[in-house]
Order: sequence, then structure tokens, then C-alpha cells
Amino acid sequence: MGQVEIGADNPIPRNSASTAQTGHVAEIVGHLRRNTQLHKNARTTPAIRAEIAASGNLSAHQLRLRYGVSEATIYKWKLRESVQDRSHTAHRLQTTLTPAQERIAVELRRTLLLRALRRTAST
Repeated sequence: MGQVEIGADNPIPRNSASTAQTGHVAEIVGHLRRNTQLHKNARTTPAIRAEIAASGNLSAHQLRLRYGVSEATIYKWKLRESVQDRSHTAHRLQTTLTPAQERIAVELRRTLLLRALRRTAST
């Protein structure tokens, strides 16, 4: 088993029998996923996303084959300004509370928080 260097202190193990480009990319992605903080469903790393964004004349089909992702993913990263993961939390609440419902929710939070604090203080 040989080594493929991705930075001086970050060697990636490579099986010499794997010659397929997509297999090699999947191996690199797997290594980087284990050693980089990524969203749990991310198929690419910030380095690969930057390569996609800076790919110039290469077609989406060529890049799809190189990185083992869909053409939609290629287009997405070509259009984005940042290569970092975006937050997946909702930007606004899906429901709106009436003022009465809001008062009840706030009172329940206070009551339940006080009970929880009393329990932890007594143990």
C-alpha cells in the first residue's frame, strides 16, 4: 500500500491495486471525512469543492466522473461563493404562536427549568 500526499502532515493511504479514478477519489474523500469536520451527509470536502469551483473549462460530466458526485452537485459548487457547509437549521419558525400560547410556553419553560435546576442542586 502506497501513500498519496495531501499536504505535508496528512498522507492518505492508497491501495496500489485501485486504478479507477473514482475509486481513488472515494478513498480520499473517506480519509478526509475521518480527519475533517464535515456535515454528516457531505460527499465532498472544502478542498474538492474549491477544485470544482475553479475547474474552468472542464464539463460537469467530466467533473462528476472525477469526483464521484452528481452533475447537480457540480453545478451547485460552481455557483456558490463559499466552499464551507451551510447551516441546515430552519431560518424561520414554521408555526406562529398566538400571544396566549407564547405566554403559556414561556411559563412552562420557566417552571420546568426551575424543577430541573432544583433536582440537580439536590443531587
